[in-house]
This record gives sequence, C-alpha cells and structure tokens, in this order.
Amino acid sequence: MSRVVDRLRARRAGIDSSRLDPGLEGSDAGQQPAEADGAREVGVGVAAAHARRSLAGALGHQQRPLTKVSRNQQMASPAKRVSTSQSSVILWLLDSDPSIRWQVMRDLTDAPADEVGAERARVATEGAGARLLALQALDGRWGGAAWNRGWDSTMHVLLLLKEMGLDPTSDGARRAVSLVRDRVTWQGCGPREAGHNPFFAGEVEPCINGQVGAVGAYFGQDVRGIVDRLLAEELPVSSGRLLSPRVGRLFSPLFT
Repeated sequence: MSRVVDRLRARRAGIDSSRLDPGLEGSDAGQQPAEADGAREVGVGVAAAHARRSLAGALGHQQRPLTKVSRNQQMASPAKRVSTSQSSVILWLLDSDPSIRWQVMRDLTDAPADEVGAERARVATEGAGARLLALQALDGRWGGAAWNRGWDSTMHVLLLLKEMGLDPTSDGARRAVSLVRDRVTWQGCGPREAGHNPFFAGEVEPCINGQVGAVGAYFGQDVRGIVDRLLAEELPVSSGRLLSPRVGRLFSPLFT
C-alpha cells in the first residue's frame, strides 16, 4: 500500500508520479514531495499577504480575512483544487481500518490487484473485522440471538462483515459461518413456528429473510428456501410499502 500512498502524495504535490522510484522510500528523494509542499506554502503565503495588503488599501480594510485554506485554493487553478482535494480525501481514507482501505485502493486508486487482495485479507486478522469475529460466542451467535433490536445480533454482524468485504474463503469467515450454520436457530427471537429453523433457512418476515438471504449467498450458504419463499410472497407495491398478511403489518421492501 505504501506505493499507492506515495503516488497520491506526489500527485498532491504536483509531481509526476512516474518519476518516483519505489525503492527510494525513506531516502532524500522520498522527502521531495513534502519539501515541495513546504516551499509552495511559503511562496503562496508571501504572495497572498501582498495581495491582502493591496486589497485592504483599496477597500478600506473592510474585506473578509482570508484563511490559509482559501488562500491556497485561490492561488490554484480549479483543476488543481479538485485534484488536491481528492488526493487529500483518499489519503485520509487510506489511513484507516483495512475494511475501508482495501475498497479505497480498489475503487479510487490504480493499485495492482494483488495489493488490493493482500489488504482485503487483513480484514479477517486486523482491525474491526477481526474484532467482530472474536466476539462470536461458542454457540455461533453474536448478541445472544439470531436477530434482535439492538443491532448487535448474528444477522447484523454478518451483514456488517459482508459490507466490510470479509473474504468468504478466509479461515476466519469459514469458521464463523460454519458455527452459525450448525448451531444458530431462530428460537426466542422469531415467530414460534420458525423457532427451530436453522439460521440460513430464515423465519417469516420478508425484510429479515431478505437480509439473511443476502449474507447467506455472500458466504456461500444454501439460501434457495429463502429465495423461493420471497418470490412466492411477493406482493404489489403501494407507495413504497408492502402489506404482508403473514406478519400482519406494513414493512419496507428496501432490504427484501
């Protein structure tokens, strides 16, 4: 990932990234982008101070004071401002959890696929992803339930791991999902008739079943029963909401 960061910093400093030698990290050559930024800052500050004094004389000292950011932006071209802003945001995103970093590398940089894959693999062993995996109980559940209203249940954690991009083929994912498949049911958190259903068989509410089907498909589980049920229970949409006679209330079709 360090090469991706170097290229972004070089772009932010206005240096041709193709001239950077990855082997020079930590050497004097690797310090040039930062030094260029410093030199540019001094030059911009002097020019802006002179312009501010001239403008103050013309307007009788009534102009709005210019901040450091606005001075730099006014001295740069529109295209340069956009490029610099994007690079700053990307660098900020890269300085984060592996679950965010690998997706930024994939979508917003020119990082090679092998570097992206290596960063994604860290979701299972570092940061928030590893922490969530470690919180799974021996009975396969998170939050003591297949589903709850506290957003820390088995279903909610699996959804979050899916969004983080946990590799379904990783050892951590396989171990966690096998525990869910073999040990978790809907007992105590769903309708009585679905209490003994295995987790990936779902329960009766389409909204919940849609989410369980999504995580099950992502982690390679058999969710054909859920899919068949959802298709069979599809109802006409009225004002973006559905009425299910099985659960006796309106619900949003967003997750389904």
